[in-house]
Amino acid sequence: MSVSAPSATPQRFTGNCPVTVTFSAKVTLKLDGKTTISYRWVSDEGATSGVKSQTVAGRGTKTVTLTSKETFKKDAEAGWALQLLSPREVTTEKARVS
Repeated sequence: MSVSAPSATPQRFTGNCPVTVTFSAKVTLKLDGKTTISYRWVSDEGATSGVKSQTVAGRGTKTVTLTSKETFKKDAEAGWALQLLSPREVTTEKARVS
């Protein structure tokens, strides 16, 4: 299993708030049947999204994109990391937004 570095879109924003930012990362798995990916997103400040799950089925190599949307109501600099809980625990670096 491999996990890409997460990204934030938009990464930089100038304008009126609120603004919604989409954080995403790709997980690549080798499958022989089905597996469930459990994950959450973790902020710089330790806040977490709820745990989400996605079931992936098939044979061979599959890539899925995991996303989270966060709305910022005022100027902010923040970072969010993807934390995989299963099938293996992995925490990525943080995607930065300002």
